[in-house]
Amino acid sequence: MFNRSPGWLKAAMNNPSLGWTRKRASRRWLVLAYMALVVTLGLVLGLARENKDILAIALALSGLPIVVLMGCLNAGVRGLTELCDRDLDERERSLRDPAYRRLYTPAVTAGFIVTLVAILADLSLGERLALAYTSYLLVLGAPVAWLAWSLPDEMHDLGD
Repeated sequence: MFNRSPGWLKAAMNNPSLGWTRKRASRRWLVLAYMALVVTLGLVLGLARENKDILAIALALSGLPIVVLMGCLNAGVRGLTELCDRDLDERERSLRDPAYRRLYTPAVTAGFIVTLVAILADLSLGERLALAYTSYLLVLGAPVAWLAWSLPDEMHDLGD
């Protein structure tokens, strides 16, 4: 059976070289950067309309920054949203689980409605892609963004 949460993931999330991502101010800047990237991508896709070259370039160029920002956000919260229950202690689960309860159901519902509207409405390809893809990225990033924004600084990191 495939192990969803190998030991290297937890080790990577606790890597000291990623300590800068664990400071609250850094996490908040990362959340703002992620949201700005998603909104900018949505605007570019929407304005491209039927120009498939611009759509392809925008999607290709946005891939790496999205992956990097999500990785930094996950490192900032020590992988709480990526690790399995068995890899988290009770305190970590008590931080992660409310984020999913508060955000995932409303975010998925809103994302589904936006995607349905994008499919059914008389919109260009770029506008449909903008609505569907940006709502997907916002749903995907909602729990980790909420945790990154709301968690306080770790006590041992305050002296750095």
